[in-house]
Amino acid sequence: MDDGDSVNCVHENDIQYKWIEAKFTKNELSLSLLENPEMHKRRMWLWLSCGDYFKKIYIIQNGKM
Repeated sequence: MDDGDSVNCVHENDIQYKWIEAKFTKNELSLSLLENPEMHKRRMWLWLSCGDYFKKIYIIQNGKM
């Protein structure tokens, strides 16, 4: 994955799927909610991959992101 690449992930328990955008830079991963910004303490997840290595990451959003 190159610097500045974006991926999408969804809320794990939401049938309607609330999409968020994850943007990668050299030292950080920034996440932005594309809808439903009022969600609080919802568990989000995404898979990061690097070659054959995959990591599932859980993010707890507290409303302030």
